[in-house]
Amino acid sequence: MSSIKNVIAKTKDQPVNVRFPVGVIPQLDKAAKEAGRSRNTEIIVRLLSTFEQPAANQ
Repeated sequence: MSSIKNVIAKTKDQPVNVRFPVGVIPQLDKAAKEAGRSRNTEIIVRLLSTFEQPAANQ
């Protein structure tokens, strides 16, 4: 995981457009509010957590 964070830290920030299914944004907003984070931070936390999970097909 630390190597992923290092790559992200070394990479220049670039804007990204993401489309979410209907109903996901309110869920993200609720989870972010409960955790005291912004929506963007909540999205990043969730993306990083997917990198931490072992691949199912290994």
